[in-house]
Amino acid sequence: IQVSEATYQLLKDKFIFERRGPIEVKGKGEMVTYLLKR
Repeated sequence: IQVSEATYQLLKDKFIFERRGPIEVKGKGEMVTYLLKR
């Protein structure tokens, strides 16, 4: 599951995430995203 920086900040203490480099998100521009690991 890929999540935004805002979602990562809300959930980072409850789950393990892997940071991805900046990606182009349609309608949003370039964003840093995170992959939910556990």
